[in-house]
Amino acid sequence: MLFGFVIGPTDPGALRAQARWAQAQGFNVLFLDDEPGAPRGLDPLESAAYAGAVTETIGLVATAAATHAEPFHLSNRFSALDWGTRGRAGWLVTVDPSASRASAYSASVPASGPAARREADAVVDAARRLWDSWEDGALIADSTTGRFLDRDRLHYVDAGGELFRIRGPALMPRPPQGQVPVFARDPLVEADVRVVRTPQPGAFVELEPSSDLPGPGVGGVLLRPAPGLEARLAELRASGTLVPPRPGRTLRDQLGLLRPAGRYTEARS
Repeated sequence: MLFGFVIGPTDPGALRAQARWAQAQGFNVLFLDDEPGAPRGLDPLESAAYAGAVTETIGLVATAAATHAEPFHLSNRFSALDWGTRGRAGWLVTVDPSASRASAYSASVPASGPAARREADAVVDAARRLWDSWEDGALIADSTTGRFLDRDRLHYVDAGGELFRIRGPALMPRPPQGQVPVFARDPLVEADVRVVRTPQPGAFVELEPSSDLPGPGVGGVLLRPAPGLEARLAELRASGTLVPPRPGRTLRDQLGLLRPAGRYTEARS
């Protein structure tokens, strides 16, 4: 069972302290969440990039809404995070059909719940296609031959539909994890890992520190700052329940997810 720690928007000094504390406590994953109406500052992706520079082993899952998002830029930001953290990046995808979200993106009308979920699936699919648009080995960077890229290993993705169209390829090579793991609270949004309030097989369940741990089969638990948390963590470490991540492991490694082959590589073989 994995353990995740959730923090909201904060200033860089507090973020540095919280990220290092979470890693020292043995947490497997740090979830950098968003809070509507919070003071403007670093967004979760920026916070994850900052946290990546001051940590070495903990996974870093940043919240990013798919509603009215630009999939090309969003996928490249997560790819950059994965490269910068050597494979520790994750994406908690959310939907936000609110009027304030629509206004922020100059959308004419707020998205309905079902429409926002369809958009989220389309955005996630486009991001995954873009991550695969560079095959493994596309970047050569050989100074002796002067070859930088194997152009045959870069691909157009032609993703989207009524909301957007993306030709591709991505701006940078395939992420170290191949595909950045996608998390979702919404059960109708396509994801690798679910975040839930009631225990489900393979999912991360949100708990209070005083709550009993769920039974076997649950992927992990998510905890937030609360009185008594440090004492509970000490108990979990002493019992061998909380096991810190080993250096060099990617977030996919921790989650038990294989590094997938690229879809375009499979098409060529």
